[in-house]
Amino acid sequence: MSRYFSNATDKVLKVDFLRVFNEEGLIRSEHMFNMMMIYIISTFILSSPPNNSHIPKDHFLCVESGQYSTYPWGNL
Repeated sequence: MSRYFSNATDKVLKVDFLRVFNEEGLIRSEHMFNMMMIYIISTFILSSPPNNSHIPKDHFLCVESGQYSTYPWGNL
């Protein structure tokens, strides 16, 4: 999270995440899968308007650790 969002401590504004995600060549190839998973989680599973919402640091940590695959997303 800190690599792409240096000012973020406990959350990232969704609009900032989308800006980084959509900028070609900004995300390193070894981080692309994790960023794609965060995109899917924040855009489809836990959808909210990008201008009024944020992505918690916990979601980044969940994806980085691999726990996203067993996390009970349907129970949120």
